[in-house]
Amino acid sequence: MSITDEAPGLQIVQCSVEDATDAEAVAYTALVGTVRRFNRLLLNTTAVDLSLGSGGRHFVVANLTRPEVEPEVPRGHVVKARYTPLQCVVKTAEESGGLTGNTDFLSGMPVVCCELLSQSIAAVAGFRY
Repeated sequence: MSITDEAPGLQIVQCSVEDATDAEAVAYTALVGTVRRFNRLLLNTTAVDLSLGSGGRHFVVANLTRPEVEPEVPRGHVVKARYTPLQCVVKTAEESGGLTGNTDFLSGMPVVCCELLSQSIAAVAGFRY
């Protein structure tokens, strides 16, 4: 097992799965902590097995070598993966200041933000008529 790429909150690891084939996996460090070389990992292989568009990568569910490591989760008020063993609290874009970036690339294009999918129907109707 080796780390092939890293970004804040994310690691791409090259690992061998039980059938001795090599595979890439995504580790979200906020959920599983930082992965180190030679760690034994528990992978969710469903996305690759069913060709669900994960880019051919598995997902790290747990670090079996270092289960005691507490992942660093930013405190927020929105629960992701609700009602699953992987549920965690995250900050929204508003809480983390993620909406204050450069918007020049929009070139005057109208933008609508909807909190619920059902609200998008009214927005589409407004654009259409």
